[in-house]
Amino acid sequence: MTRTNSRRRGVASLMVLVVLTVISIILASILQHNATQRTSLKSRQQSTEAFLLADSGVAEALHRLAANPSAGTLTRNVGKGSYQVSWQPAKDAAGAWDILSTGLSRTADPTSPKRTVQARAVVDKGGVRVMTWKTGGGAAARHDGFERK
Repeated sequence: MTRTNSRRRGVASLMVLVVLTVISIILASILQHNATQRTSLKSRQQSTEAFLLADSGVAEALHRLAANPSAGTLTRNVGKGSYQVSWQPAKDAAGAWDILSTGLSRTADPTSPKRTVQARAVVDKGGVRVMTWKTGGGAAARHDGFERK
């Protein structure tokens, strides 16, 4: 083997090594990005589950108020978690009821997200009407057949 061929093989080996290193770095970066996205998606899913559970608690309180307008508290375990809801007469408005519901997504993670929904409803001859509805993030629109004022 001549010296020139030996140098060419050395340069080619070095280039292959550099290309493989670059490809490895890119692949490691992609894998890290995917792991981060998976964690973020799981957290968002658990937060949404907790919110839906809290909203279910408000719906149950409204149903119970329509049947029998009296104060109450309820804790219920549901497939993916649980909610605790309480309702009581509003102190500052006659005929109004304050509802507070907290949903908890059930996971093995002890830091599972909790979401809270607060609502104010009025019970009258026409049934139950939701006057306000908000989450920890502020007021939210609700389109489920309940009146809002």
